[in-house]
Amino acid sequence: MEFADFAVEIEKVLADLTTQYECATTDEDDIGMLWNFIYEDTVEGFILVEKDAPPFQIPTITITLHLGEVNGAPEEFLKYILGMNMVLINATLAIISTPSLPNGEQEENDDVDEDDEETENESTGFVDELAISTKMPYEAFTPEELADYLNLLVAQSDFVMDALEEFNKEME
Repeated sequence: MEFADFAVEIEKVLADLTTQYECATTDEDDIGMLWNFIYEDTVEGFILVEKDAPPFQIPTITITLHLGEVNGAPEEFLKYILGMNMVLINATLAIISTPSLPNGEQEENDDVDEDDEETENESTGFVDELAISTKMPYEAFTPEELADYLNLLVAQSDFVMDALEEFNKEME
């Protein structure tokens, strides 16, 4: 499927499946390459098309769901999270830095503790987030399969969040 045809088809599917979506990035031919979306009213994510994804320089599709911020998380917690990759099916957990949204209220608040790790990270313009993703060759995916992939990622993210809750209880 040509990239332009894919962009049209994925937007039709996103319109049916998601609460909200937007094409956030286009290529030099004005063809969509990145779509942000909200699934089931609360789950934020994105679909990314890369025309020459490293290391093999082949077109790929990445579907990612944001699970939450992990700024300032202890090292043992982060190791536990990344160790959970062994039990996931066709998915990977990662800590990704994403641009933080401007927050005028926070910037104007004189009571913000400047030593807080979360504040320091936000001052750089980035927030560390836990994300669950699946990535595949472009030719191995059709837009009609998006619902299946989203359901797979959501089910596994529920498992991950339950396991992290248990880990936190054990650490208390």
